[in-house]
Amino acid sequence: ALRPEAWATFKVVEAVPHGKRVRKGDVLVKFDDKDIEKAIAEKSLELRTGELALMAAEEDFPRLEKSIALSYDEAKRQYDEAQDEKKRFDDTMRDMSERMAKYYLQSSEQQFQNANEEYEQLKKMYDADELTEETEEIVLKRQKFQVEAAKFFLEYANINHQYTTEISIPQREQSLKTAVETAKIAFDRASMAKSLGMNQQRYELEKMREARTKAVDSHAKLLADRALMTLKAPADGIVYYGRAVNGRWIEVSSQESKLIPFGTLTPNSVVMTIVKDRPMYVETAVGEKELPTVKAKQPTIVSPVADAEIELNAKVAKVADVPGAGNKFPVRVDLK
Repeated sequence: ALRPEAWATFKVVEAVPHGKRVRKGDVLVKFDDKDIEKAIAEKSLELRTGELALMAAEEDFPRLEKSIALSYDEAKRQYDEAQDEKKRFDDTMRDMSERMAKYYLQSSEQQFQNANEEYEQLKKMYDADELTEETEEIVLKRQKFQVEAAKFFLEYANINHQYTTEISIPQREQSLKTAVETAKIAFDRASMAKSLGMNQQRYELEKMREARTKAVDSHAKLLADRALMTLKAPADGIVYYGRAVNGRWIEVSSQESKLIPFGTLTPNSVVMTIVKDRPMYVETAVGEKELPTVKAKQPTIVSPVADAEIELNAKVAKVADVPGAGNKFPVRVDLK
């Protein structure tokens, strides 16, 4: 019988002819094994590659587990820090920044006012005293520069106050708000990865293990099927193509068309039957009317169709309990 585990293509290279007498171990059919050898080589490579991939995954799994835990801790830390920074800004720094800008503006205004007043007073004083014109010019020139500098810083303070209150503080507030939201998203993802990611990795690892087991099984089946590339006789006897059904060889013609070079056999079929010379038996049938007269172990006589004058001693081996073809009960008779 040709009953492979996995292989399905059996192309005949050579086969013994129908009716040939063979001895146990003789080659009956030889199939082309190039394709199965190639498949075994590919499966072996796939098996080795899968083994290495599984080993790498098994080795990397603890590191991946630790990496996910560290990513979670880092995301939580950043989220906490972003919240703390936003709270600190809302509770303290926003008000402090506004007060600082206002104070800087007021200070600049005061400095300008002081410098300008001092300049005006110097002018009045120098108009009434007896200082030389050269000395007056030097002092007034210096004070005038202080006035101009104070005026410049006042202008800058106005611009800075406007920028701080209208742009810088709102931008900082929005930036901190965005940082908190971004950190929360990252933290939520890290939390999900911690709770679901490792389970997914475990499933992937288990999937690889199952694939490895299937690959090993598939490889083993191919190796077993390689032995079918050469079918040998299980016993001494005469080769009949196909199988016998109630003493009839119903598959000889169909098998003869397949058991030729480049012919193809169907898996899970009986290729040949080795018939021994002895012992011999006869299969016949009796009707319901004769059934009560036929019993197991009953002696009987068999006359072959080829020569009705010959009588062969025999014994009924068994009688079927249920009818078969033609509503007759099959009977087996063993020849002595």
